[in-house]
Amino acid sequence: MNKAATAHTQIDLPSALDTELARLWFAALKKEWSSLAVLPAHAQGSAAAVAKGLAKVAAQHRDNAIRLISAEGADVAATSRVIIDLTQHVAHGGVAIVVLDSVLSNPAGIPIAMATDAALLCVELGVADVAAAQKTMEIIGASRFLGAVTHSSKK
Repeated sequence: MNKAATAHTQIDLPSALDTELARLWFAALKKEWSSLAVLPAHAQGSAAAVAKGLAKVAAQHRDNAIRLISAEGADVAATSRVIIDLTQHVAHGGVAIVVLDSVLSNPAGIPIAMATDAALLCVELGVADVAAAQKTMEIIGASRFLGAVTHSSKK
């Protein structure tokens, strides 16, 4: 079983990236939510950097306890524990950001994403394709998505 991790670690990001993540955070607040699934648009993608960056900005902005829960690599047996962790945290007034694997390659993320209030799609430039992004949105439900963010894995 994959352990859900909480992140309160300092993440060093370039200031330009901090600015972009702050804009993304405030844009995400246009809709009311307490739990957010952050997932990649394509099968081998990762949304971890975006989720960690959002958690960093959220921790600076919100008084609520921010919990970053990693469900990357979770199997179906771990989904219940992750869902319980995030719902308990939210029930106590916290905000949960859950980073998932692509639901195209790891279907264990589907019930976790469905248990959150909203989702954010991470589209890796030059790698993700429109069909994969559309399929991901179809699986989770397009109305659950706050939007999509593009990013590059190149440093």
